Amino acid sequence: MQKLLLSKASIVGLSLGAWMSVSYAVNHPSKIEKLVLLSPSGIGSQRVSFLFKAIPWMLMGDIGIDKITQLVNSNQPLPPEAIEYTKLIARNFNLRTETVPIFKDEELKQLTMPLLLYCGEKDVLLNSHQTIKRIKELLPNASTNLLHDYGHVLIGLTDRIINFLNSNT
Repeated sequence: MQKLLLSKASIVGLSLGAWMSVSYAVNHPSKIEKLVLLSPSGIGSQRVSFLFKAIPWMLMGDIGIDKITQLVNSNQPLPPEAIEYTKLIARNFNLRTETVPIFKDEELKQLTMPLLLYCGEKDVLLNSHQTIKRIKELLPNASTNLLHDYGHVLIGLTDRIINFLNSNT
């Protein structure tokens, strides 16, 4: 943020990017105006079972990538650009064999800035119910949202996120 000459900023993070956003906000809370987390890693547990489902599909080329894309998107209808982007990630993704570190309660309690959280109920990678529950318990002023027909990939939230970022909260 120093290079951008910003004293404060709002951050939007998705998945592992949300983990990095939380890590930065925990270590530099005074520099964060607002925090938006989409399918964040590191709050609820990872679904290790997905790893075992994905490995055989990864060995099957494009057919396997299509299947992984379906699983991650929870069969949500997505625009072609989003599908291609998800496939690009799947083709070039180096599978993590270690779990993402879970933030301690004391760390999450440091997130005193306005926080907006979205999780997909059908997320095959992360335990969304656990994520929502922890944030509600530790940060009662946070806005938490569990999207019932969504998986890990969350689309169509731009207007809601912009409204939150532009609000006076």
